[in-house]
Amino acid sequence: MTIFVAVNKILPIMPNNKTTPILALIKAEQPIAASDIYSKINLGESTIRKYIKQLIDEKLVITTGIGKATKYAISPSYELLIPINMNTYYAIDENDR
Repeated sequence: MTIFVAVNKILPIMPNNKTTPILALIKAEQPIAASDIYSKINLGESTIRKYIKQLIDEKLVITTGIGKATKYAISPSYELLIPINMNTYYAIDENDR
């Protein structure tokens, strides 16, 4: 389990976290509507809404618009808050990190 600190709160991120494909889709196709996420992720709509809310609460995703016009995008603080794999990080030459 990886743990990181964000906004004075410790948030556990599980390796097989169900939010990972949602976060990857938002990152790849931002801004993206909820209906597009529902059609591309093989989970129920209420489950996806719950995970999107979790990503918003963790400050990894932001919203624009309201109601049916709501779109989701990666937050500016994403790179600061997302956990990193330390083995991969240190495998990269320090001048290239």
